[in-house]
Amino acid sequence: MSTPDQTLPLTGSALDAIVTAVRKQLVRVPLGVVGPVLEVVFPAANTPRDLAHGLGVVPDGYLVVLQSRGMIYAVDVDRWTTEVAWLQASVAQTRARVLFYRLQEGVITHVVP
Repeated sequence: MSTPDQTLPLTGSALDAIVTAVRKQLVRVPLGVVGPVLEVVFPAANTPRDLAHGLGVVPDGYLVVLQSRGMIYAVDVDRWTTEVAWLQASVAQTRARVLFYRLQEGVITHVVP
């Protein structure tokens, strides 16, 4: 039995419970807005998949929280909208958990050349 002073690792059902709790909700963080965690299957390799990200603004990027294989990368970034963005995977049947984010203006203060 754990006490409030103990920290337990977030694995298995505990992690799934947190992911379920934040699914379909926008979360405001000091850096900007993070969308809901999306569970995605990429049925074909190297084929763009449109994803309804739920931000209401054009995302600045995305984070892959979990993936089963291959690589996931952004495509058609210039076409991303306030509702939809496109990603693709390098291997067919890749399963992933992805979230999109929007940074607040002024967050990036230094760019390395």
